[in-house]
Amino acid sequence: MLYDNALIISVLADAYKLTKKQIYRETLEETLDFIQREMKNTEPASGGLFFSAYDADSEGVEGKFYVWSKSEIEQILGDDAALFCQFYDISEEGNWEETNILHRDLGYEIFAKNKGLEVSFLKNNFRESRDKLLKVRDLRIKPGLDDKALLSWNALMISAFARAHEALNTKNYAAIAQEVLESVLEKFKSNEKPYALFHTYKKGKAQYSAFLEDYAFLIEAMIDVYGVTFDKKYLHLAKEYTEFTLENFFDATENLFYFTSASQTDIILRKKKCSIRLHLRATRRWQKTF
Repeated sequence: MLYDNALIISVLADAYKLTKKQIYRETLEETLDFIQREMKNTEPASGGLFFSAYDADSEGVEGKFYVWSKSEIEQILGDDAALFCQFYDISEEGNWEETNILHRDLGYEIFAKNKGLEVSFLKNNFRESRDKLLKVRDLRIKPGLDDKALLSWNALMISAFARAHEALNTKNYAAIAQEVLESVLEKFKSNEKPYALFHTYKKGKAQYSAFLEDYAFLIEAMIDVYGVTFDKKYLHLAKEYTEFTLENFFDATENLFYFTSASQTDIILRKKKCSIRLHLRATRRWQKTF
């Protein structure tokens, strides 16, 4: 799921900022690489929006695309397989349903010290080995792709890239966050009224009125992008979208937010959901920053 990855990226960014542990940085960068490689729509007309999810199974087997047998790894890596299998917990019996998920218990530094090897050698060797496995994996039948873009989940990923930039000071991540934010504002725009948005976008068509969580995460994404670009346009937009959300979702009699907009008439009942907290968090961030 896109949102799972967005949330873990944000957590890893915060963890690295606080601790400077390399394992957090490495995992953060590798997760961002995966998102750009596997979940970013690269079609020119897509605006670089992110897909929603991959299925858990392929060919009717859960996890089949991602797991390995020890013999496969030995065949692909040759002499490099033994060290690789030790580091990534690869065995004949497997670590998950008689197959292996690449998993490590030790960091590079400790493993290298135990083996009497240089950390730089180990990192380069394992990177080359993973690249070889990735090329073989790409020949497999992939899990099904849910290729629609959701506003709320894309907004979460925008924030994730912005926070990764703050943690790593990598300009490319800030540029991606800004690029996708601009695409969201363009692709999800509704002509119903100013600042009205749609919930989904796929193959040139946006549809279904946006929900409270869409606006909440988008407002937060605008504030996060301002934090890495210092373009005040995003603060002003956050203010405008906050006012729109208050006008169209807020119930002043109960001091709660509806999940759907007041203008959405194709529903039986307007619910108030706990995602109110998400919007309030974004609103508070806007108030402090603005």
